[in-house]
Amino acid sequence: MNCNKATLVLGLIFFLLTSSASSANDANIPITGPKNAKFNEIDSAMLEFMKQRDFKAATVAISRGRAIIFKHDYGWADESQTKKISPYQVMRIASISKPITEAAIKILIQQNKITLKTKVFEYLDIQPFEGRPVVDKRIYEITIEDLLLHKGGWDGDASFDPMFASRKISREMGLKGPPSAKEIIQYMMGAQLQFAPGEKTVYSNFGYCVLGRVIEKVSGVDYIEFIKRNIARPSGMRTLDIGHTSIKDRDPNEIWYSSMGSKEASVFSVEQEEMAPSADGGFYLEAMDSHGGLICSAGDLCKFLERYWINGDRRRLTDHFSYSFYGSLPGTTAVAIQRPDGYNIVALVNARKSAENANELHKELDVAMDKVLKK
Repeated sequence: MNCNKATLVLGLIFFLLTSSASSANDANIPITGPKNAKFNEIDSAMLEFMKQRDFKAATVAISRGRAIIFKHDYGWADESQTKKISPYQVMRIASISKPITEAAIKILIQQNKITLKTKVFEYLDIQPFEGRPVVDKRIYEITIEDLLLHKGGWDGDASFDPMFASRKISREMGLKGPPSAKEIIQYMMGAQLQFAPGEKTVYSNFGYCVLGRVIEKVSGVDYIEFIKRNIARPSGMRTLDIGHTSIKDRDPNEIWYSSMGSKEASVFSVEQEEMAPSADGGFYLEAMDSHGGLICSAGDLCKFLERYWINGDRRRLTDHFSYSFYGSLPGTTAVAIQRPDGYNIVALVNARKSAENANELHKELDVAMDKVLKK
């Protein structure tokens, strides 16, 4: 093949891989990914969702039968809006980290290394900060099952969510920077439970933070290393990793996050209240690893959904269930959908206007997918 022909072919390939679904595209929001008119309704739903909320970056992947059948990226990888999103760029997945943690715990249970009835704080043997007393002895009754089912005894609405109280905990523990996951656990061992373990269900980020430390103690490796070895690599997920709070520490393939103008006191300014965009310092992502700190591409997250149900159980191709899970942080709206017809949909957005955005996006994508399948 001569040079001119080779250049023409390569140019054509690039065009096809980055062309927009022209029937759906908004002039201000570019679409990258292989053109596929069959999924125009998905493009239309995403563009309208973003346009109504002034969101600037999103990605959607759809899979079925262990194959990615659709992957489009919408908008811009950088805040200055000069670079389109590329296929392998990653975003925060927020609380969709929890199903991955649950799958890891169930692997360890299957290996007979722990059980659902393992008493977590007895097993971890973490001591309260600086020898302070354990305020509520019921903490030693909390089991693995309690944590998986959000029945550990903590109620953030009645008290506070320690995973978003880094500066408070740092000041009270005399730390110079944001507390690690272990330090947050040490702090919370000196706090009162809001109800008896197992008594009721109250969503708890902190409970899944504790599960991450169980995974580390049982396996003898860091949380993310266990996840990569036992879930990500066997599933073909190359992009799954821990996210970082500071922009300078982030993965080179990670896109920007929009705080929508919101600012908070930076977790890195313990004594002085230096303000930072909410998504870039309002919380300490590294300590949130096992409940909300992972990053991934939408396509790789679909690969997880192909092999595991959102409740952490292994998935068989003959199974037909319906699950969904959301992630929500300043700068992140994330949706994972497992439909009873076998289709999986993942949508990641680099912004959040309200906690309802994920539920709204789920509904719009479900309607759009129904239209796609009726063609």
